[in-house]
Amino acid sequence: MLVSQALFLSDGYVCIAAQIDRKGYCQGDETIINGQFQNNCSRIVVPKAAILAKQTYQVNGGTKVLKQNLTAVMGNHIISRMSGSWCGKCLRVPTAKPSTSCNIIQLEYSLLVYVHIPGSKKLVLDLPLVIGTVPYGGRTAGHRVLPVTVAA
Repeated sequence: MLVSQALFLSDGYVCIAAQIDRKGYCQGDETIINGQFQNNCSRIVVPKAAILAKQTYQVNGGTKVLKQNLTAVMGNHIISRMSGSWCGKCLRVPTAKPSTSCNIIQLEYSLLVYVHIPGSKKLVLDLPLVIGTVPYGGRTAGHRVLPVTVAA
C-alpha cells in the first residue's frame, strides 16, 4: 500500500510517498523501502527512515509511553526544486521482542519514513510493522515436516 503526504511551507512544499514490501518481519529481516521525495521549496531536505518501538504501560489508571529508535538509515540530500527516490532501500530489523498487546502493556513497532526540513517540522509517514518470531513463509515450532517418499 502506497502512503503519501505533503507539507506546505512559506517558500513551497515537500511531498513524500512510500511503501514497504510487507507488514510482518522477524529480527534480521530486511525491510525494503520504496519512496519518492519531491522538494519544491528553497531548502535542502534529507530523506530518512527509522524503526521505532513504542511501549505503552497502563498502571493504576495512568499511562506511560516510551519510544525508542531502534535503527535508522539516511538518504542523499535533495536540493531545491529537485526530487529523489528510494528503490529498494534496505533497513535491517534489529533484535527486538515480538509485538504484543494485553491489558497493561502494548509493544508496537512502526517504520517512520520522513524528510528532515531545516527550520520546519519533519514530514513523517508512519507505517505500522509487526515483529514476530516465526520467519515469513516459515513453520511454527510445533509442526514437524515429515519426509515424503515417491514410489517410482
